[in-house]
Amino acid sequence: MDILSDIKVLEVANSLSGAFCAKLLADQGANTV
Repeated sequence: MDILSDIKVLEVANSLSGAFCAKLLADQGANTV
């Protein structure tokens, strides 16, 4: 069971920290684009 399975994230950052945050959200189950 993923905690954030109902969340959709549009990642538009152009830095490493933004990509890392998107990865953390995806690891918890969020749908990231």
